[in-house]
Amino acid sequence: MFESMYGIYEWGLDAIRFIQQFSNPVTYSILYFFTFLGNPISYIFFLSIMYLCIDAKKAVKLAYTAAFAVSLNTFIKDLFKVPRPYIRDASLKTFEEDGYSTPSGHAQTSSAFWIVLASMIKTKHKKTRNVIIGIVIFLIGLSRVFFAVHYPTDVLLGWIIGICIALLVLFFWDKLTPAFNKLPHSFKMLCIFLPVAFFLVFKPEHTSVLAIMFSIPAGFLYLQNKGGFDAASGTVVQKILRLLFGYATTAVLYYVLGLVVPEKTNPNYRLLHFAHIALCGGWFAYAVPLLCIKMKLAAGKNNE
Repeated sequence: MFESMYGIYEWGLDAIRFIQQFSNPVTYSILYFFTFLGNPISYIFFLSIMYLCIDAKKAVKLAYTAAFAVSLNTFIKDLFKVPRPYIRDASLKTFEEDGYSTPSGHAQTSSAFWIVLASMIKTKHKKTRNVIIGIVIFLIGLSRVFFAVHYPTDVLLGWIIGICIALLVLFFWDKLTPAFNKLPHSFKMLCIFLPVAFFLVFKPEHTSVLAIMFSIPAGFLYLQNKGGFDAASGTVVQKILRLLFGYATTAVLYYVLGLVVPEKTNPNYRLLHFAHIALCGGWFAYAVPLLCIKMKLAAGKNNE
């Protein structure tokens, strides 16, 4: 694949060299911020706040969108197997990244995530909102070229796939939700697990993202069966306290369960690692809101 597109990737290296001519402490810091904004930890931090403090239902929609985009991206990368630019020209290297180059995961996930998020932001200034979202997506993609971890074509392809994912979510999610809600609980869980199962079969090494892709919607589904959770309820202090409670208890659970997860060389590692992350995700999505309700840090939906 890589050799058949040699000319395009040579052009990509020239483009990276051109962009890196503008490197200085200011541009480096700005673009590093945007590349960090596209890292999984940034999505987890943002979504945790949205889930516990703003709107849990919308947070689940965004979390599933992002997790699906990441899972699909790694699947496609293994089909193309394109080495990263700094491997072909070591002089361009700024830092290393795992995996292959095409398409850009940052570009793909950010375009899917931020476009869906934009649809949730109700404002009279839609053009301003869309311009800001567009700039964020563009700068995240540009940062990946600047740091020579992706070719420009990787970013372009990532944007195209991400936009397609966003359009599918925007068109089908709300239309299918009424039919989904009428299903028996077991069938709902099956619908949540099937896409995860597909990626587990064909891309089993990325168990962390797949565990989140399963556990957050599943935890939210169980939470709904218990009467739901009003993320918007409570004072600012109460919201901060439930965030701290959620982070602290999930971190403790992550550490304790991690003690029984074997080394990566163990044949049972992937299964136990999936269970490890899924239990942590389920705890945050299900147990933390319920406990916050009991501690009077939040209200249930039935209390509205």
